[in-house]
Amino acid sequence: MAARKKETPAPEEEILVLHEKWVKAAKEHLREIIIAALALVFLASLWALYNYYRQKRLDEATLLYARALMTTQKDQKLKLLAEVVRKYGGTTTGLEARLTLSEIYWEQKDLEKASRELKEALKKARGPIKISVSMGLGYVAEDQERLPEAEKYYQKAVQAHLGFEEIAYLDLARVAELQGKIEKAVRYYQEVVSLKPSGEKLDFIQVELSRLVEKVNNPVKEGEG
Repeated sequence: MAARKKETPAPEEEILVLHEKWVKAAKEHLREIIIAALALVFLASLWALYNYYRQKRLDEATLLYARALMTTQKDQKLKLLAEVVRKYGGTTTGLEARLTLSEIYWEQKDLEKASRELKEALKKARGPIKISVSMGLGYVAEDQERLPEAEKYYQKAVQAHLGFEEIAYLDLARVAELQGKIEKAVRYYQEVVSLKPSGEKLDFIQVELSRLVEKVNNPVKEGEG
């Protein structure tokens, strides 16, 4: 008995089968594309909502901060600034409010509160602002006669290399002399000279250097003076 020949599909049938497979694959692929597109639209909507919310908070913080700055009554000013910090502490306006609070407390000689606000601001500050806050903490510590602590803050300003070196070295020289570290103060003034200041500032530094070098060369003996 002769074997039956294997039936082969007609070309039209092959095309139909391939077409069906392609349509099925395309549908699956299209479904994936649609899901991905919907996810992107959802994420974009979330981002837009976040930006809107963020901008709204920033606008509200700015308005409240402006009210605080325009208020002439000190108690009311402090209250409004504290409200900005409490409600919008994570914004740049909240950071500005903290710095303003620290300045007011410093003027009022409430150094503990000034230091507290500056330390909180230091956690949020970045770049040059962070170094400015460090310098402020140094000045407060110096007023509190915590000179080694002040020296550490001024050193941070020098090490940051963000343009605060000249004033920070002057602060370090002053604090070193207050601690009786005359030779160290001389070195700090020499560092300022290496930065090539000019005008009255250079004249001041040269006078201070001469005075301190004289102290180093001719120390006052115990019981003298």
